[in-house]
Parts: sequence; structure tokens; C-alpha cells
Amino acid sequence: MKKKFRTALVQMKSSLHKEENLAHSLRLIKQAADNNAQLVCFPEFQMAYSPPE
Repeated sequence: MKKKFRTALVQMKSSLHKEENLAHSLRLIKQAADNNAQLVCFPEFQMAYSPPE
């Protein structure tokens, strides 16, 4: 029998402020968990946004 595995994929716009990014990420993790996600995937620069020059 196959087991189902629920994954949440997050798209978010990060800011220059790591504290804001973390708080937003934690809210999204909670939302994903409330929807039975077992894995939450974030963008690679979620905590380290750097604006284009």
C-alpha cells in the first residue's frame, strides 16, 4: 500500500529584515501544518534577500 505524503511549497517575497522573514515563515509553516503538510519547502533566499543593484 502506498502512503500519501503532503508537501507545502512556499512562494514568498522576502524583505531585508530577517526577523520579519522568520515571523512570516513561521506563520506559513503553521498554516501548512494546519493543512496536514509534512514537509514545507521555502525559496533558497528566504532569509537572505538581497535587492538587485
